[in-house]
Amino acid sequence: MSRALRIRSSRLVTISAVAAAAGLLLAGCTPAAEDPEPTASAAAPSPTVEAPSSTPTPSPSASAEPAGTPVSFGCDDVLTLDEMYAYNPNFGRQDDYAPAEGTAQAEVVAEQGLSCQWVNLTSGVTIEVGVSQLDDDEIVERHEALQASSNAVPTFGPEGYFTVVDGVGEAQVFSGPYRVVATSTAFVEPGEAAEIVQSAVDGLPAA
Repeated sequence: MSRALRIRSSRLVTISAVAAAAGLLLAGCTPAAEDPEPTASAAAPSPTVEAPSSTPTPSPSASAEPAGTPVSFGCDDVLTLDEMYAYNPNFGRQDDYAPAEGTAQAEVVAEQGLSCQWVNLTSGVTIEVGVSQLDDDEIVERHEALQASSNAVPTFGPEGYFTVVDGVGEAQVFSGPYRVVATSTAFVEPGEAAEIVQSAVDGLPAA
């Protein structure tokens, strides 16, 4: 082979090698494929709203039965006109009377009893007499309460009590199933209530 052909052939080999190397370089510079954009993640489930539990409203408890048994007599049976006249002819009965809340007479009415009032037409002093009919357990409860808050009075019998509350004398006597309560500012001591209490007890019907 001639020198000229060898030189030409050598140049061709060199050019081919350079071209191949350039191709490799270009291939290495090809940008990598872009990462795919992140797809939107699945929407978070919205919180479920639980319906409020239907808690049953407790029904109001039945009101307690009132103490006592309704009495079947009236004020004229508790104290007759003659009995009150014998005590003091100046007293007259008040038909529109209602006991004040929180008093012993109001308690008697709450026991399904009755409470009656007489007023002195001159001085305005009043006398109240109430009667209720109770069962044995209720009478025991009243006795226990009075033993702690009142004074036993032998002249009223074995089941009589007397005390003064806020200037008002209060006599209480138990006779059979009946509770008799007499109250007045005129009752400063037990003897001043004795006649009224005895008349009321004598007028009680047989139980």
